[in-house]
Amino acid sequence: MQLITVHLYDPEVASAYIHALSGGERPNWSWWQPDLTQLLAGDMDESAASRVGVGLVRAMADAYPSYHENGFGLTPWEAQFDRGVGMYMRPPARVFVDNGVSPTVTGKMPIRLDLQGGIMAGAWIPPHLIANLDQLIETRLEIWAKRIHEAEIDPYPMLAMMRMVCDDALRNGLGLIEAINVLEPGMRVIETPDKKRMNADIRVRIDAALKEDQQSLIDKLFRRGK
Repeated sequence: MQLITVHLYDPEVASAYIHALSGGERPNWSWWQPDLTQLLAGDMDESAASRVGVGLVRAMADAYPSYHENGFGLTPWEAQFDRGVGMYMRPPARVFVDNGVSPTVTGKMPIRLDLQGGIMAGAWIPPHLIANLDQLIETRLEIWAKRIHEAEIDPYPMLAMMRMVCDDALRNGLGLIEAINVLEPGMRVIETPDKKRMNADIRVRIDAALKEDQQSLIDKLFRRGK
């Protein structure tokens, strides 16, 4: 089973990580491997690009809690529920280019998660776009609830997690970055609140959206039976 995680993204942590990759001082990261400093020396192949991207996520996971809910991630959300989320998603290579790494070095880095692949980093949303994501959640929550339900997925934990990660990023002035199969023992993972403990306003809005959807279906069936 693929384990997708979402992590808070801190530009300062990203800069520290890329500085370490370039041979500079680094924090005391237990996952660090000395040969990582060799990977930015030339054009990276896919394997090296994956390791570099995963290191970025691990640096974030060292600094902040991680979030996990089965099926939840930026890439799956864009693909299954709303392509509008993709307006705010950026490829991980952009992090490195913004920190002075040549685009020719990062050319093999993925744009989104490969849900059939191995361990890798995926897309990220920079801090200045989190407010846009927040607004998207507010305006499309009922539509998302219906789409998730139609996909035979429980919308309550999915929307609770989306609301929670956006709130935490917004509160701390941070962005978000996703990854797959980086969840390891010792990582601080935020659990999805159950239906009773989730944001009450979100729960009520989902309830109303699903009730409206069910009533619409009943009305259609009733009209067909006439």
